[in-house]
Amino acid sequence: MKRNPDDAPRASNRRVRPVDDAAVEAALQAAPRPEAKPSENRRVRVAAATAAPGGDEAPPATLGKKSAGNRKLAKDVPASSSRPSPPAAPSSGPGFFARLRASERLATGVSVLRSAFGVALAVGVAGGLAVVGHRYVTTSPRFALHDVHVTGAVVHDEASLLHLIGTETGKNLFSVDLAAGRHKLEADPWISKAELARTLPGTLDIRITERKAAALVACGESFLATREGELFKVVDETDKIDLPVVTGLDAQTLTADRKGAEARVARALDAAAEYEHHPLAQRWTLEEIHVEPDDGVTLIVGKQAITLALGHAPWRKKLDEAFAIAGELDRRGKKPDVVMLDNDARPERVVVRMR
Repeated sequence: MKRNPDDAPRASNRRVRPVDDAAVEAALQAAPRPEAKPSENRRVRVAAATAAPGGDEAPPATLGKKSAGNRKLAKDVPASSSRPSPPAAPSSGPGFFARLRASERLATGVSVLRSAFGVALAVGVAGGLAVVGHRYVTTSPRFALHDVHVTGAVVHDEASLLHLIGTETGKNLFSVDLAAGRHKLEADPWISKAELARTLPGTLDIRITERKAAALVACGESFLATREGELFKVVDETDKIDLPVVTGLDAQTLTADRKGAEARVARALDAAAEYEHHPLAQRWTLEEIHVEPDDGVTLIVGKQAITLALGHAPWRKKLDEAFAIAGELDRRGKKPDVVMLDNDARPERVVVRMR
């Protein structure tokens, strides 16, 4: 085959240039690199997803490698690892303890709810039993009031005390309000203190402390007074009394100063008590205690209403003088009308007025 003379290289016209290594290297670096095929990219991602146990990831495959290198990398990955497996939950660390605390709170909440439900159930059952029990004890004939024990009563009897309380035999014992019954009893002027108690199945115990009348005080109205001078009751037709009478006080004094009036009554009763313990009381009975305006005391004694003007305390020595005078007059066959022993300036001086 003949060559065309025109196709032959023209060596004479072409010059050979020297090779510049630096330029060649720069051209190679600037040239675009071929991208990995899809299959190769998948293998690279699988390899990258497989982390080392220490937490460091495997270095990615270098782009631009030959397909042979990629095939070799694919052989090292198991077939079951085509999809990345989820990371295992750590056995410790902040997340672990947070979940542990959350589970403990949940268990505690469930326990509290169970306890609350148990308590509510118990309260409901107890409430139902209480209603049934209350209905039984307040309606059962077993707890009917059939016996009353009374302690401390002199003026009152069983019937009057039950009337004051507001109950009677045969009624249910639990229908008696003990506190209200005590207040009702103590509202009675004769009763200074009261106590009530139940003894099952049907006994009511009543313990009272009654006031004891020591005198009748005439001051406008007539009052019963205790030994301490307390004016506790206006005398009415139900009061059967045989007591000495205290006079010399008026209603105005009682209204203006009740405590002061009761103190004057108490002093008058002191003189009366002194007289009752003296031998003179065996001779003449005490009928009246008169309170003088200066708080001196005068006693009216005997059926003849003999006046013993004692004045102020002490009274014992004055009563001894009156007793001696009475004996002397008896020997003479005479009866005194007034014996005046109230001269506190000269106590040895005694004035006697004869009948």
